[in-house]
Amino acid sequence: MENRQFSKYIDICSQLMPDTLISRENLASIRDVADRFPIKLSTFFGFESRLAQSEPAADFSFHVLAARGGKAVLSGLDPTSPMPPFVDTVPEWKRVMAFARHWADKDCPYASKVDNIWLEFDIDTVTADTVPSFFFGPSLLDSSFPVSGSDAFNIDDFHDIAPVLFAENCTGDFVKTVAVACERLPDGARIFQLGAMLSRSVPSLRLCVRGIESDAIVPYLRDIGWEGDAAEIEALISLVCPLVDRIDLDFDIISQGGVRVGPKTGFELYRNDNFYGDDDKKHALFNMLVEKKLCLPKKRDGLIACTGVLHEWNSRDIWPKHLLESSMLTGFNRVSAIFLAIHHIKLVHTIDREPEAKAYLAFFHDWAVANIKSNK
Repeated sequence: MENRQFSKYIDICSQLMPDTLISRENLASIRDVADRFPIKLSTFFGFESRLAQSEPAADFSFHVLAARGGKAVLSGLDPTSPMPPFVDTVPEWKRVMAFARHWADKDCPYASKVDNIWLEFDIDTVTADTVPSFFFGPSLLDSSFPVSGSDAFNIDDFHDIAPVLFAENCTGDFVKTVAVACERLPDGARIFQLGAMLSRSVPSLRLCVRGIESDAIVPYLRDIGWEGDAAEIEALISLVCPLVDRIDLDFDIISQGGVRVGPKTGFELYRNDNFYGDDDKKHALFNMLVEKKLCLPKKRDGLIACTGVLHEWNSRDIWPKHLLESSMLTGFNRVSAIFLAIHHIKLVHTIDREPEAKAYLAFFHDWAVANIKSNK
């Protein structure tokens, strides 16, 4: 049925995606996951590709935006786009749905303070009721996070949310550790995503920090109790800092033998042009990843080719019905289009392990001028 065919987007992706990054077999597995969800849930989704892994395989995620109807679909309030039955029986999914229903309740204290949700699926562990990792983006969260009573997302809101997402793992020490990590953010830094890693064996919360200066990353990690080798992280940052426009920091609060900052840190690398530009810095970054054995040459070549657009005029047979219907209302000067871009590159450092590089590839829908041409 049409309303349960999120996989139509995967069919479109297959026309644009370099097969050195994602194989047809991997896309088929992703399609199987996508086909379980309503197509109106999202028009922004992506793939996570491990760049040093020889297999062209990737994980899958999609973005649910409050402003575009995704909130109503995810929470089960849109009768035309029902969620699959397993979301009300699988324990981890029940947590996601409880959050979503609170989010959709206008009387909930944090309903207006969460802009978006990401659901991320590890494709190599797919089951019939695949459990996602769950991220949400607070609307105004910054270093004032621990202040109660703020119009921004604050510690009182996290107190409300934590038991929903973490159940028995939500202890006083857990909430306190999160509050300390936010309270000690450097000036100008803010948390832009919080993630409950529901699909992982160790209960953890991921915090994603934006606006932190590169030379403040190691002192901040030390200040909140991270126990890794500072020199290793400093070396990674020094390699990439001249080649990108922004570095965001990811780290985990884990509950395993006590509550603490976990051993894994991530460094999200962004360019202001979403890597569309064809310039020396972009090629220097990709070549450096190959030289440091963080990326295979064939995957570097795939990244270089990773741009494109398809639109309804040249792909009408696979285009989602609801987008075609919307297109009829926009007028003759606009056309429904799906774009491919590199969202960011991520370097992952884990204590006592070799670093890893991943590419996050984004597909998103937008309305384009009617004379647009496909890149394929």
